[in-house]
Amino acid sequence: MIHACAAADIVVAERRKPRAGTPRWLKLDRLALEEGGGLAIYFERTPRIKSVRDRVGAHPWRAGADRRKDQ
Repeated sequence: MIHACAAADIVVAERRKPRAGTPRWLKLDRLALEEGGGLAIYFERTPRIKSVRDRVGAHPWRAGADRRKDQ
């Protein structure tokens, strides 16, 4: 798995990914998606990523909304 991750540009995983085997561009695991919500990846001249959180903000009714601020 580590070699496959290292050979990939983007890795999306249900579980937390180990530090070893980092992809070339983007690694998304459960924690990253819980914190930022869904993502749109734009493969343009300059690739970019926009998250739901960037677009609509962190609202209490959205899953994963700013849980850390309350702690």
